[in-house]
Amino acid sequence: STTTKQQQQQQQQTTSFSKQLNSLIGIYFIPFLGMSLSLFSKEQGATTLISLVIYDFLQHHHCLLTYSHDLLVDKTPKAIAFLRRTGVLALQTIVMAAFRYWLNGETSPDFIFDQNPAGFSDDRFTRILSTQWVYCLYIRDMMYPAYLCPDWSGQSIALITEESDERIYGVLLLWVVAGGSLYSLVMGLPPTTTSSAAVVSAVSAVSAETTTTTTTTDTSTSISSSSSRQSISSISRDDDDYNNYRYFNVYFIIVITSAVSTLDPGRSSISIMAFWGFTVAPFLLSSNSFVVIGLMKADRVIYLPLLGFCILEALVFKLIFGVLQIQQDEADEEQRSKASSTTATTSSSTSSSSSSTGIKSRWAMTYLTFMVQLLLLTSKLHERNVAWTNSLNLWLSAYAINPVSHHTMYNCGYELSIMKRYAEAEQVMRPIGNPRVDGPSNTFVYAMVLFNLRRCDEANVLIDDAMIVLDEKRALGGPRNQPQSLNRSASNLLVARAHCVDDPQQRGGVLYQAVQMDQTNTYAIQQAEAMMQQL
Repeated sequence: STTTKQQQQQQQQTTSFSKQLNSLIGIYFIPFLGMSLSLFSKEQGATTLISLVIYDFLQHHHCLLTYSHDLLVDKTPKAIAFLRRTGVLALQTIVMAAFRYWLNGETSPDFIFDQNPAGFSDDRFTRILSTQWVYCLYIRDMMYPAYLCPDWSGQSIALITEESDERIYGVLLLWVVAGGSLYSLVMGLPPTTTSSAAVVSAVSAVSAETTTTTTTTDTSTSISSSSSRQSISSISRDDDDYNNYRYFNVYFIIVITSAVSTLDPGRSSISIMAFWGFTVAPFLLSSNSFVVIGLMKADRVIYLPLLGFCILEALVFKLIFGVLQIQQDEADEEQRSKASSTTATTSSSTSSSSSSTGIKSRWAMTYLTFMVQLLLLTSKLHERNVAWTNSLNLWLSAYAINPVSHHTMYNCGYELSIMKRYAEAEQVMRPIGNPRVDGPSNTFVYAMVLFNLRRCDEANVLIDDAMIVLDEKRALGGPRNQPQSLNRSASNLLVARAHCVDDPQQRGGVLYQAVQMDQTNTYAIQQAEAMMQQL
């Protein structure tokens, strides 16, 4: 008997140790490893454990109000254990973030206004509302990615500078949704007393709004390998139409949140988890809320937040199908009861049949909406795959979506010039050819395009202006005006000038100056060697 008890105690100790070890590995080590790998891939990986904590909290606790009571008043083991887990995960995040910061070195990033005009705006009104409006654009891209582009710098997105700007209403509606979700997270969800009719009304609102969104979505034409040969003049440059985002309706998100919350607290809790844990948390470091980053908008920063949005959309479809099933069951029950009644009239049978037909039509419309969305997203996926097949397709598609950005103009014009499509390249780069618009580097490429179009007189004027700008930058100094970088720009400009010199000896002299200006400039050295062989 004593031996049996000892064996049982030993077995219990072994089981307890195994559970503790599994807990340490599953709760602390594996998430820490995943966060570390994600953090060294991209800074947004630091938010991984934040999402985990929010998920953990909503899985085991109703809201912050009840949790604070459990922790401070009742002091339940469940509440204390969650606090311990959160503390350890927070410490792990801080340690790895500090280590990543240390590896980056002491040099701070050098951002300029054009990289993020909204975040670097001096006016608080413009800064707050413009950055928040970008959130609305991200939500629009989540619904349907009609406007995807690798570059949104400069004046690509018009800032909100006036109180009369209609886009402010979209920002305010977004705040209402976030505020309501935050209230539910802190205070908890109210008891569900909503009738079936109210749920059906919410679903009808969602369906109507979805139909409106689907029919008004402006789908862009896919850029295939054949369409990449289209004339650049056929691409729309209507900036007013491009910046006209004010018709984007954030009310759709409010309807989704309201509809989900009317069904049951379980799914409402999942919607809050999806919003805060898998949409907001992964987006924190890219939100310009805590620190100003070097981008105003980038498609890549919503890859992780898309998980939360997909969960919300799945809940909406589940809600719609659930309500339709309830309606179908009620219609079937009504039809059975009337069939068993001998006093049923012909008109009541016709009404029941009509109701059943209407429900089936709504089933069909819901499935059709879902399939249309899949087809649209599949088409967009194909378009992006084609766009990323080569750099020319990528920047042609970027210029079609965002013809305002100077960076996009430069890259599109450069790729066109490589393909010897000089007339189109000149048209694209014309707004940035002047060195005082966006720097001498753009002038170099534009001057080479002008040379190939036999317009050297214009090219020489721009090169002279660019040399003056370089001298001004040398006098100004700063991290972006390092001598090595300025010498490389001057060397390239001299090579461009040499192409417009007819006399071989004078051309050789200019190329010699280019090599002397920057002896590490491979392009200048190659041009000089080619000139020597020609002589």
